[in-house]
Amino acid sequence: MEIDDNIKAPELLDLLFAQGSKLLVQELPSIFDGSATTKAEAQDDSKATLAPKISQEESWLSFDEEASILHNKRDRKREE
Repeated sequence: MEIDDNIKAPELLDLLFAQGSKLLVQELPSIFDGSATTKAEAQDDSKATLAPKISQEESWLSFDEEASILHNKRDRKREE
């Protein structure tokens, strides 16, 4: 599922909850009868990314910075 870069956390939570709930209800019968294992796909580890925990110092935002800098703060910190 594609996620809009401008979505806010509460909206994203609602969206993922709604989609996940639908998928769970759809797949529960195959989970219970064991047939879900035949549809399972292995994760492509080459596409997996690490999302390290944000430190306390990184959680502070300075609102005198441009919005794009604040938006990309985590990526910028990782590059330093």
